[in-house]
Amino acid sequence: MTYSANRLIDLTRNEPDWTLAFSAGPASPEEDLEPYVGRCLILDLSASTNRSILKDELENAFVGLTPHYEARLRGLSLGETLPPRLLFKTAGYSGSWRYLSESALEFLVSKGIRLIGLDSSTVSDPQATVGVMEQKVLQCGISVLINLNMNDLGAAAQGILMAAPLVIGQGPGRPVRAVLLSQ
Repeated sequence: MTYSANRLIDLTRNEPDWTLAFSAGPASPEEDLEPYVGRCLILDLSASTNRSILKDELENAFVGLTPHYEARLRGLSLGETLPPRLLFKTAGYSGSWRYLSESALEFLVSKGIRLIGLDSSTVSDPQATVGVMEQKVLQCGISVLINLNMNDLGAAAQGILMAAPLVIGQGPGRPVRAVLLSQ
């Protein structure tokens, strides 16, 4: 697979979802950065009118990709496993935010996903108790990037994500400059 520097997409205005102020995870320079750097898959979920991202929707997105993986995602053969990083392109960056359902979380865990990225500001239902879904996601070992700007990305795509959080003191937040090197 060939990547070109002229296909570097800046996913500005993003940060890890640190809603819990690290109460559920490490807050040191020794944090595992593996989830934040490497191959990722971008799923376009923007056509859905559901407020929550559902398991069925994710399954359909994968089923739609599977028969034509090499054609639609050049370089990723059917024998390879999915990248452990998924970015969800929704209509979120333009104001219609979506959140993660429990069934979708279970599906992501079953697929070995270690990082998800969204173009909304949280993985939680805005009407639910604050931090509940974030806590569940972190307990499952999945890191989250929020506020991604994926407007310049096409439909389903893949690339190399580079989004290592910058540790600044012992504060609860960490800035991230996420970029995607795409084909």
